[in-house]
Amino acid sequence: MDNTVLKQQDFADAAGTAVTMLVERLSVHAEEWFVVPLSGFLKELCQKQRQGGIEPVFCVSISVLRTALLCGKPGYRLDAYGQDWPLYDRPLTTRFVECPWLTPLWSELNDHFQAVLDQQEIKKFCYPLLAEQAAWKCTGPLFSMMGSLLKYHMAPIKDDRAFRALVKGDEFRIEFGEFLDWKIVLAAEYPEVDLFNSRGRQFPHRQFQDKIFRHKKFYKFNLKGSVFRNCEFSDSTLEEASLGDCLFEQCRFKNVIFTDVLLAGAQFRECTLENVVFERVIASIAGMAPEKMDDWYRALSMLLTSMEHVRFSDCDLRGGQMEQCTTTYTVMENTLAEASDFAILLPNI
Repeated sequence: MDNTVLKQQDFADAAGTAVTMLVERLSVHAEEWFVVPLSGFLKELCQKQRQGGIEPVFCVSISVLRTALLCGKPGYRLDAYGQDWPLYDRPLTTRFVECPWLTPLWSELNDHFQAVLDQQEIKKFCYPLLAEQAAWKCTGPLFSMMGSLLKYHMAPIKDDRAFRALVKGDEFRIEFGEFLDWKIVLAAEYPEVDLFNSRGRQFPHRQFQDKIFRHKKFYKFNLKGSVFRNCEFSDSTLEEASLGDCLFEQCRFKNVIFTDVLLAGAQFRECTLENVVFERVIASIAGMAPEKMDDWYRALSMLLTSMEHVRFSDCDLRGGQMEQCTTTYTVMENTLAEASDFAILLPNI
């Protein structure tokens, strides 16, 4: 496409408007549009397993179909895969879910570019084709944002009776993306690992219960999306670790230092933090370097958490949430906290 006709800003404006619409609508309709169909699909899988028809399920993939959108019948595929799921070949079962709600988003993109082209000195018969081509280029980023938003609406699925009853393979995952293309993990059920007696540092989406981490160094660990329940961290350091979307529930931290850690999307629920230091921690996607941005994250949140002798230094806490927390001798130094509940900790100058 000729860049003299449509500028980069035109695409940015169109995508921004579409994403705003998407955020507003998913906040209300995520359950109706995705959770309910997914729950029904899991129920169907359980029935087939009881009848002896299919093997353990390793992956359930939600695939948005751009071609269906272009043909005026927007929708997504639900595919269940067995042990050979990385090949995305021979799904155990498949279902197509119609998405008429995608049509207004597609129309908004087309209308935006049509309005821009109306101001250009090109032949009128080129307008519809150019507008459609431009809108097509925006659908990939739009679907990616959709997946990033959806991962925060998956809690009901994990409590679903069919989800619990489903016979799963190791490292079971529910993912979202485009068919035979990129994927984002929405929910996972991976087996627990011994972090310090296992090879490598890539351990996303793991579950840890009642673990004690004492005198440990979490250096460059990728624990994205992992869950820690009733765990204890003491006299330890977390350095250059990725803890995006991690959940810490009823965990205790004492004499712990977080340095250059990604905490965007992380949640601390009913935790206690004593003598804890956060240095150069990124807890907001606004503070992430573009080359390190692997996903979209909401901001850090702390709920019913006690902080005593805690220090935030050179951190980015923009947009962070802090609800029903105590902050005894908790201070912030040279830290960004715009539109954040943590702003109450900023020193009065």
